[in-house]
Order: sequence, then C-alpha cells, then structure tokens
Amino acid sequence: MALNLKFFLWEPTVKLAERVQMKIYPPRGFSLVEVLTVIALLSITLMVSTFSIQYLEKKRVQSEINRFKRIVGMVVDRSIILRRPMTIEVYHHSYQIKELWRSSWKLMQDEGLAPYSFKYSLRASINEYPIYFNSSGLAEPHSFTMSAGKMKYKYLISINEFGNVEISDK
Repeated sequence: MALNLKFFLWEPTVKLAERVQMKIYPPRGFSLVEVLTVIALLSITLMVSTFSIQYLEKKRVQSEINRFKRIVGMVVDRSIILRRPMTIEVYHHSYQIKELWRSSWKLMQDEGLAPYSFKYSLRASINEYPIYFNSSGLAEPHSFTMSAGKMKYKYLISINEFGNVEISDK
C-alpha cells in the first residue's frame, strides 16, 4: 500500500509541527565552504589578470620606444646613404622627420618615416626638440625621457654622436 504523500501532508489529522519537520525538498542555498571557495577562485583570477594587464601595458610601451629607436637608426642610415642632413623633431605626443633637400627642409611622407603620434599615452618630456643628423649621420648627443601610464613607466632615451640609441628604465 503506497502512502500518498500529498494527501498525508494536507490531512487535517497531521499536526503542523510534523509538517514543518518533514524534509521534502533538498536544502536551498550554498554552504559557507562553497561560497569561500568561489571567492578565493575569483580573487586569484583577478590577481593573475591584473598582473597580466600590467605586463602587457609595459610591453606595449617598450615596443613603441623600440620603434622610435629603429626610426632613429633608419634616419642615420638614410642621411649617410643619400648624404643629406636630416632632423627628427620630437614633440610631447608625436615626432616628424625632415630632410634637407635643395636648400629647404622637406617633411618626410615615406612609409615608416611619415609623421607619427605615439600610442599608449606615451609622452616625451620635451616640446619641439630637434635631433639633427648631418650628411655623415653624426649628431650631437641628446637625452630626454619618455613616460607612459601617468608617469608609471619612465624611460631615459640617450642618443650619442653616432646615432646609437640607448634606452634605460628610470
């Protein structure tokens, strides 16, 4: 004889206290251990992602500075090969390259040498700073700082008389 549970729960002879004590459904909610485990996993994931984002930001800034280093090398090579003086005019957020051609300075528009704006909030510490290379590729020594991420990353850019660029963390 099968016991009809629905009938049993609503039968008037069953006391209210007996109805409350009977567990028909599994318990609802999560245990403290489950909640703490989820919080721990979330905090570890956030910590790892934060470090990854900071590392990625630093790598992007370094790649932008290395791009500037390669551009200086290209300008030195071009001034030696073509035997023409060239200048790199560095601004806070950009730079442009000019070449002395037929007694006037011509703004370079070639691919790679065209005016360029720094990415990733990179900022030079100088405003309108010309770096002049003579027809032999020689220059006066220069140094200035570039910073990014609200001064979070600072790099000292040093250019010697031969056009070699050294980058150091500040």
